[in-house]
Amino acid sequence: MNSVTTVRPSRPRQPARLKRLAPILMCPRTGGKLTYRKGTYVAEAGEQFEIVDGKPILVRVVSQVNRTPPPKAIISKNSASFTPPDQVPEDAEIVLHLGCGDVPSDDPRVISVDVLPTAAADIVAEAEALPFADESIDCICSDAVFEHIPDPFAAIAECKRVLKPGGLWFTNTAFMQGFHGYPSHYFNMTLQAAERYFADDFELIGSGVPKSGSPAYMIRRVLRWFIHGLPPEQASRFMDMTLREVHDVIDADIRSGADRICAMLSDSDRRAFAASVKVVARKPADYAARKASLLDSFGADEFEALKKSYYEKRQSLIERFGLVEMYRRRAEPHVPAQAVRVDALPPLSDALDEAVCRDPLDPASWRDSIARLDHLHGEAGRNLRFWMRAYQASPAAESGNLLK
Repeated sequence: MNSVTTVRPSRPRQPARLKRLAPILMCPRTGGKLTYRKGTYVAEAGEQFEIVDGKPILVRVVSQVNRTPPPKAIISKNSASFTPPDQVPEDAEIVLHLGCGDVPSDDPRVISVDVLPTAAADIVAEAEALPFADESIDCICSDAVFEHIPDPFAAIAECKRVLKPGGLWFTNTAFMQGFHGYPSHYFNMTLQAAERYFADDFELIGSGVPKSGSPAYMIRRVLRWFIHGLPPEQASRFMDMTLREVHDVIDADIRSGADRICAMLSDSDRRAFAASVKVVARKPADYAARKASLLDSFGADEFEALKKSYYEKRQSLIERFGLVEMYRRRAEPHVPAQAVRVDALPPLSDALDEAVCRDPLDPASWRDSIARLDHLHGEAGRNLRFWMRAYQASPAAESGNLLK
């Protein structure tokens, strides 16, 4: 008689790099102490937090983006590795690299944190609910992070809470940058706002413009975005103009109120680097009573997570529509009409209206809208794959980018 050996799946081990953090790890939901136990982190109140690919998922409400490694092509890696600034004292024990993206660090003092489970991250956590005890971190460093945080003011308060007295905080954030970053981009700040809210009642040691954020970078980014966003023939026309001619053509178009030039940009591009944006919203009937009932029955964190998921997927759809339009414009002149194998997408505004949440105080309505966004994202994905292949096979691909 053959014996059968049952192989039980091994429990995730406590990441070695995090063992030294045991005294300061805390539950992001309750603030209670966290303890490693049988492959998970367990809070005093009994709540458990899983470890995925060696990374504790220490967020208030876990979503797919917190557990699924993002594609390397879309995740931030603005440097090859992270090294704490020279001003960080040698005796600093814990340096928090907040919003590490895919930037690794060999410094044993560094704990890398991101809301996404990137290869470089030691812990998956939200900046608005850091899983660390009060006054437990020697230094915090964040590079181009706060524009991507849904509630930067809550995140600022958290950074101030976890820093030790005398601790240093190094940060920079976007000012005149258009939309960028996965999975979201929420807030840009003037330098006045950065000083007012990052420093506030902390000692202001220095402020200004980093080399990576000079006006030249902003001008180059907007110029590239604008040129590549135009139909190919219009883009070539602008490339042949002098700088004065470009200015005068745009200036005349603005003064006329016709908006002929920017009307040639895709809706996605117009949204991505507009001078200003607008929103119109209606307050639901019985708002106060329904909102209180919803938060009581469903939970405030759960409701925020649901809305956050919706707006991230909405933005992802906007970006995907923009990519489809960019490749379609360049490939379509070279593809016979009968060879087109995908149905045309609806206008972006129609797609967004179709997926809008009809009852914003009903979680089921948010879920329905998310499902609709997922469906539209799939349709856009099929379009994108077709037009990318058509572009790569066309003469347009040989010329490459107009601006390098």
